[in-house]
Amino acid sequence: ALVSFALSLQSLGLFVASYICFLLSCMGSSETRWREAVIAGLVVSLFCVLIFSYALGLPFPLWPKLVR
Repeated sequence: ALVSFALSLQSLGLFVASYICFLLSCMGSSETRWREAVIAGLVVSLFCVLIFSYALGLPFPLWPKLVR
């Protein structure tokens, strides 16, 4: 999951890369409830954007290059 995050951060942006990383991490457990994982992934990704981009001011791209 971390390797996918590192490889996709520049092309997909912080929000999508962190969401994919979260879902890939959830695949490691057989007890995963996917509806909860999807919702929690959205919340965690939004939290990552708020903390790293807005609060800390780090220059990460937020969205995929196609959206810009």
